[in-house]
Amino acid sequence: MTETKKTTCDGCQRFLHITDNSIDYRLRLTCERIPLTESWVTDMMRYPIIKEDKHFCSLGCLQKWSIDE
Repeated sequence: MTETKKTTCDGCQRFLHITDNSIDYRLRLTCERIPLTESWVTDMMRYPIIKEDKHFCSLGCLQKWSIDE
């Protein structure tokens, strides 16, 4: 049994896993930790915390999501 993950836009909830007969794109916002280069660090937090990748169909939807968050 094959599992298919259906991706939706986190801004407008439109399905982003298929396209019509043209090439289409989606934006992905990913939380990635940058490796340390020094032996000491400053403790900081960033908000909102992005716990999982976010997907968007346009910059407008990314902007709407960032305002709502």
